[in-house]
Amino acid sequence: MRQVNLKRLSSALVILVFSLSLSSVFAQSFQEQTTPPGYTQGEKTGWQGQDSPLGQLRKERVEKLKKLRQEDPEKFKEVVAKHKEKVKERLAYLKENNPEKYKEVIQRIQAKRRKQLEYLKKNNPEKFKQVVQKRKEVLESKLQDIKENNPQRYKKIMQKRHMKQKKRLEYIKKNDPDKYQQILKNHPRLTDCIEDIQDRGEDRRDRREDYKDRKEDYWDRKEDRYDRRQDFRHKRKSGPRGHRSGKK
Repeated sequence: MRQVNLKRLSSALVILVFSLSLSSVFAQSFQEQTTPPGYTQGEKTGWQGQDSPLGQLRKERVEKLKKLRQEDPEKFKEVVAKHKEKVKERLAYLKENNPEKYKEVIQRIQAKRRKQLEYLKKNNPEKFKQVVQKRKEVLESKLQDIKENNPQRYKKIMQKRHMKQKKRLEYIKKNDPDKYQQILKNHPRLTDCIEDIQDRGEDRRDRREDYKDRKEDYWDRKEDRYDRRQDFRHKRKSGPRGHRSGKK
């Protein structure tokens, strides 16, 4: 009996050891499949020396800023102003040293702002109006400064703005006529601007046509002169010989 029990116990131990070894092998293989190579070794360089990932740190920073905004609004404004200055410095550095990266960053910032504005427009129209009005005031002040200090740049900016507005209005007019009419109704001055743009376009077309007509007239006169010369030479060649000798 004792020998039988010992055999059973030994077989149970063997099975237990075997199962533990298999589970460790499966766990190791699963870990190798689910984690990147070298994840368990060395330092986490992607964390940039921090104790947690950057995404988690960003969330914690946002929560701290929200709390600071409620407890001390003045301090919150100072922190945000410093952050904006740092962002401006980084963008200026990128603009000078890596223009392609600068364009990518600006495009991401603009896309993010558009999403935020669309979200505000749907969920909080009053806040949306305030944000848009504030942005208009900031842009107008910047344009005024540029107009006073750099008139040529101001002129280029206004030309680009008019071109963008024109393209946008043409797109709306083509794809959403009702919205186009509503825009004209809400902005009467825009109708005058559109008429001025159309008049300038017609003037340009008229000048081009006049230039083409003058060019055609010039070539017609040149051909007439050439034809008269040819006729004159032909008459001289086909005239009587005595007449020629008499002239001589």
